[in-house]
Amino acid sequence: MADFETREMPRDDSQEREEAAAEAAMDVAALAADALPDAAELTFEEKLAELNRTVMRHPLNREILYKTLAFCAEERPLREAEDFIAALPQFERATQNQFYMLMSLVRSYGLDMIERDEDGNRVLPEQKEGLSEDEVDDLVAEISFKSTDVGDWFVDYNKPSARLVDLLHLVPERTDTYIE
Repeated sequence: MADFETREMPRDDSQEREEAAAEAAMDVAALAADALPDAAELTFEEKLAELNRTVMRHPLNREILYKTLAFCAEERPLREAEDFIAALPQFERATQNQFYMLMSLVRSYGLDMIERDEDGNRVLPEQKEGLSEDEVDDLVAEISFKSTDVGDWFVDYNKPSARLVDLLHLVPERTDTYIE
C-alpha cells in the first residue's frame, strides 16, 4: 500500500469572507442596546469583566481602547475623542471606526455617553420620553464621553507600570533579570 501524504485543504476565500461576515454580525449584535443588562443590575466586578472582555477581544484595537479610556478621564466632546483615536499610531491597523469603539466602551460600562442641550445642561432620559427621533436630535446639541468608575479602575490596573509590578511579583527570583 502506498503512503499518502496528508495535506491541509486550501481555504476557500469565500469561507473566510463568510466567517468574517459572521464575526461582524456577532459584533453588531453585541452592540445592540438590549445585549447587555442595565448597569444597575450588575456588580462592579461584572461590569469590569465585560469591559475587560471588550478591550481584550480585538488585539488590534486593544491599545486604542485602553488609551481612549485614559483620555476620557475628563469629559471629552465626541469630535475631540474621535480625533484623539484617529491620531493614535495604532489606529492604522484598527478593525473598527472611532465611533464604534467609543460606543463599545459605553456599552461595556467603561465610558458614560453624556448628551447635552444648547445651554450645556445634561439631557436626561425622562426628557426624551415621548419624543420622536427628530425631536430628540433637536434636543441633543452635543455628545461627550467620560470614563466611569469601572473605566478608571481598568486604566489604573492595566497601566504598564502596574503590569510590570505584577510580573516582578510573579517569579521573585527573576526580578533582577526583568530589571535588566
